[in-house]
Amino acid sequence: MVRRVYVDTADSSGKKSRKKHVCYDPQARMFFKLNRLAELQCYDEVYVDSLFPRLYEEVLELLRRGVKVFRLKEVRLIKRLRESNGVEKSDESDAYILSLIPDEFYRELSAEELQLKRLVSEYLAVDRLIVKLKSCGDRLKLDLRESIKALEKRKEEVAERICDAVEGNEFYRRVLEYLGYRRSPLIAMMLAMIDFSRGTHKILDYLGLHAKAEEHNHIARTILSKIAANIYVSALNPRIRDNIPEKYIKIAQRHPRGKAMLKIQTEVIRDIRRLWLNQQVLAAR
Repeated sequence: MVRRVYVDTADSSGKKSRKKHVCYDPQARMFFKLNRLAELQCYDEVYVDSLFPRLYEEVLELLRRGVKVFRLKEVRLIKRLRESNGVEKSDESDAYILSLIPDEFYRELSAEELQLKRLVSEYLAVDRLIVKLKSCGDRLKLDLRESIKALEKRKEEVAERICDAVEGNEFYRRVLEYLGYRRSPLIAMMLAMIDFSRGTHKILDYLGLHAKAEEHNHIARTILSKIAANIYVSALNPRIRDNIPEKYIKIAQRHPRGKAMLKIQTEVIRDIRRLWLNQQVLAAR
């Protein structure tokens, strides 16, 4: 019999005292806590609600041992089930609720995906540090150019590793070709952060591109904004827009920059979702 455990993961990054993960074993009907996911020893499958950057290495340890790890596609399901059952919020109740959610609402994680996410996390961390150093240098009148230059080089190296990691990915290549790119760490990062198996409406909601979106992933939205900005600038330049889809050129020409950027972001997501669906059809033949 397959042994399963459901984990309400804890994000303790930046905190003095590290919060523990709360686990529920449905077969033993038992709750327990642990510091690291890699401490799980006797389970074949691990189901988690969220996956924070600090946990990537821990999940990779489990995958290397042959343990299957699944992530909840829609975290808001927990809140809905909690409210519909009149259950008060707690780590234990959330871990138990995870065990009630059908398997089709989870997605299996792969080592390749986690390694790519780890690179993306490193890239973003270096990028944030560069911004901070530039701000400190300007504010305190310090010459931090050498430090910033070293970090910029590190950022470029990680960007190259991100592109190398997805070089053989057919979906990545299709997206590049459609958007008129040869190589792009931004697109690689976006594909790593967004689950295109979800419906278009849910993806747009996840990115805050719907007016009624309750919350959104700011990092994924920032990356998408940078991609849209690149497309917008290229679309307005007759010398470099030959490979840009015609509809993006029309959007850039017909609307003010702010409105054009939002429309391009939305259309990029719709188009990539369509490419994902087409790939699923081809794979099923």
